[in-house]
Amino acid sequence: MNPNFFPSATELIRNEDGSVYHLGLHPDDIADRILLVGDPDRVQEVTMHWDRVELERSRREFVTQTGWMGSQRLTVCSTGIGTDNVDIVMHELDALRRLDWTNGRPLERVRPLTLVRIGTAGCLQEGIEEGQVMVSSAALSFDGLLAHYRVPFQEDEQALGQAAADALYGPHPPAQPSAVSADPEWLQRMHNAGLPSGINWTCAGFYGPQGRNLHGWSAYPDLLSKAAAFRTVFGGRLQGITHLEMETAGLYGLSRLMGHRAVSVSALLAHRLHQRFCPEPKAVMQACIQKVLKTLEDHPETEDHPETEA
Repeated sequence: MNPNFFPSATELIRNEDGSVYHLGLHPDDIADRILLVGDPDRVQEVTMHWDRVELERSRREFVTQTGWMGSQRLTVCSTGIGTDNVDIVMHELDALRRLDWTNGRPLERVRPLTLVRIGTAGCLQEGIEEGQVMVSSAALSFDGLLAHYRVPFQEDEQALGQAAADALYGPHPPAQPSAVSADPEWLQRMHNAGLPSGINWTCAGFYGPQGRNLHGWSAYPDLLSKAAAFRTVFGGRLQGITHLEMETAGLYGLSRLMGHRAVSVSALLAHRLHQRFCPEPKAVMQACIQKVLKTLEDHPETEDHPETEA
């Protein structure tokens, strides 16, 4: 970041109390480890497992609580639905960590955030059942969000994004494709905790962009079947798209751009090919939350990145 950068009053808006515009938070309100959930009601489903909550804030769909689980200070924040909301949350969390809040200038040293998404998804493959919990090893998207930023994509990620766009949409994709991988250390920690992983398809909407063709309005009527059939070599092996939801690609891309670490864990509540929905979604979500919290407990903050240059 340019050390002379000073965000204007319209680039980084603050409320009357000095808090950041949408989240309503100050720098000391957030921990180094942040859990991201879509549904505001899911915040309390996470913090019910903590020892105590020290801060609660609610603005629009953005509900934040910070507290303690054992010796770990944690924050959980709801993002609402979609990568457009992830764009807001990521920039405001990053600003709280990156800027001197007294003068708005970049800090000389920044402690990276660890961001763990706990969400829901639908599965796409025969060998995967609804009711499982899965980690996103990489995330595909065609919503155009990351095209607005200079994200340092890897060569194999660019190839994955283009191959998926060709297979799903042909010569006229709805937006520039992108693919971004999870933080490798946190992905491995989730693997060690017994969670399988697969390629995530981050969709720009719930209906047409996820292959729901209500009333025959879809411009891509075979989208879901093409997504399920897609295969390409990535990570040294032949892979397909395992699950789909609406936030992970934005989280992964912006985390890499900003120097943070991110991993996304999903409770698979629906099987899109078999048209089945999980009969006990709350139990599956709770299992997902507890698995993530146990993994955080097994890996204390000292294992995360030390302070790095801004």
